[in-house]
Amino acid sequence: MKRRLPLLLLGAVALLYVVVLVGAPAPINWSPDYRATSSMPLGNDVLFGMLPEWLAPPGGAPVAVRPVDDPPYELLGQPRGDTTYLFIAHEFAPDPAETARLLAHARGGATVFVATSLLTGALADSLAPPGARKMDDLRIHGVTVEWMGMEESAADSTLYLSAPGLTRSAGYRFPIAVSNQVLEGLDPARTTVISSRSDGLPIVARVPVGRGAVILSSQPDAFSNAALVGTGEAGPNDAAAWVAGVLSYVHAGPVLWDERYKPGRGEGGGPLRYVIGHPALRWAFAFLLLGVVAYALFRARRWQRPIPVIVPPPNASVEFVRTLGRLYFQHGDHAALIERKARYFTDRLRTRLGLTDASLSEETERRAVRRGIPEDVAADAFSRLRALRGRPAVPPDVLIALDRALDRFFKAAG
Repeated sequence: MKRRLPLLLLGAVALLYVVVLVGAPAPINWSPDYRATSSMPLGNDVLFGMLPEWLAPPGGAPVAVRPVDDPPYELLGQPRGDTTYLFIAHEFAPDPAETARLLAHARGGATVFVATSLLTGALADSLAPPGARKMDDLRIHGVTVEWMGMEESAADSTLYLSAPGLTRSAGYRFPIAVSNQVLEGLDPARTTVISSRSDGLPIVARVPVGRGAVILSSQPDAFSNAALVGTGEAGPNDAAAWVAGVLSYVHAGPVLWDERYKPGRGEGGGPLRYVIGHPALRWAFAFLLLGVVAYALFRARRWQRPIPVIVPPPNASVEFVRTLGRLYFQHGDHAALIERKARYFTDRLRTRLGLTDASLSEETERRAVRRGIPEDVAADAFSRLRALRGRPAVPPDVLIALDRALDRFFKAAG
């Protein structure tokens, strides 16, 4: 039980934290989305649902609005007349091939509607004045998204339409800031300003192209859910009327709603990215990793008894010889003792010096000297053994001298 106590405490803390997270209100996600099915504040499901009625001719049937996921180059193989191609994106930078198809689509009598916070690339170059420095003269400044509140900054929440029948002295009020980005660098000779902010800087402009036109807006948030259904304390929400006025410049016909140029579309769509993209799944994944680390810390160590160290048994052969030597010495059997020492000596000659047919002969002595044994050490050991072998009685001091001579020989042999 004591071993499981840290894991139980950790699990209880994690469970309590999950309960707190589940009970807490989810924060509002203000990241740009602009998808037709998104109900986020900066999504576009409200606009997508209202477009068929807004673009319908007076007394006519609602127009068809079709989401498309293909790139413009593949979709616009042939011009489509009065069709409107609508782009609402955080960034819009079509390549030269796609720009050529879009401009050909507009020249055929269609409308290309682009609402974006950042416009670059070939389309921006094509709308700049002749001789202007490309890629820099048409730009949209100040990419910011924040809830301003009508009562805090009314000027940032008010836009104006230029058409005579749509002009209002008080302008069109929005519940969010919609004038912090403007259009710059358009060719004034062929540009019509549709909407502007209080200082006259354009927010929406129309550039004719052949029998059609390209309509640019620097404020995609003005078409978002937060703008169309949001409320403010300082006055009414005129966003729907403003959007309807802007769309009055669009041909009444089928609409192609782009779903390709959306924020995050270029990112990978792996399972881990999906998990990290949702707060609840992200916290669950974090607790999973925390649990794995806790398991590694508390359970990775060995739980069984330590493996005992087995000490190898000592070599008892030398001790056995010493015991027998003492036994023979105590009983006065000197001949047997010397014979035992002689056998042990010849055995060491075979095992240590590699001498075959080892004996106490002078030939074996010379061979031992050639193997590195000092001549005096070898002569002392061999001569004593040859002299004492076979004698029934030997004085103790002579036996001791023999033992010392053999020890010197063995140390020299290594």
